[in-house]
Amino acid sequence: MKDISGYRIVFYTEPAPPATLKDTVFRLEITPPVEADMVVLELSMPGMYMGENRIILKRSGKRRSALYKAEGIIVRCPSGATLWQADFRIPDTGEVSFRFHVVY
Repeated sequence: MKDISGYRIVFYTEPAPPATLKDTVFRLEITPPVEADMVVLELSMPGMYMGENRIILKRSGKRRSALYKAEGIIVRCPSGATLWQADFRIPDTGEVSFRFHVVY
């Protein structure tokens, strides 16, 4: 969870922690809700280029918070490293990053 510019932003995956090369649901919750219909997620590995991995999260329902979700796959790093970074671009709001570990 992060607090940015008056917004509470929570990122989570299903399953948690995510496994490489398996379908993963990515979710981002923003409170109070923003108006954006979608959020862009860029997955990267700190210190190692793993190619482009861009996922568009779409808004899911109207609530007291804005919930965005999408499915994607995290590739396996040949080095065995497990630390990844999720960079979110939220239209008309800003950017936020989270780091997380994957399992093999």
